[in-house]
Amino acid sequence: MIDFAMTPEEAAHHPRIDVSGDNAIAIDRRLAEAIRDRLGNRRGAALVEHTVWPQRFACPNLVMRGEDGLNYGISDVMSPWSAAVAEPGMQA
Repeated sequence: MIDFAMTPEEAAHHPRIDVSGDNAIAIDRRLAEAIRDRLGNRRGAALVEHTVWPQRFACPNLVMRGEDGLNYGISDVMSPWSAAVAEPGMQA
């Protein structure tokens, strides 16, 4: 978030690359075409959808304190088990 000046929402929704397997690169279809093309020719690379299952990418859950002193957050948009709640005293 800091390196690319993203909000929690922008960071949570941003396309990802996964290299957690042996010789496998999962490339999110939502990435820019230039990035997909550059990575796509590597051995083990596969263009994949960001889906609920199988779970191929990180499950970001983010919280930050705003300049107003309130906490803001976002839960993983692809996980049916994620949830977020309002801070006490706040209206949803």
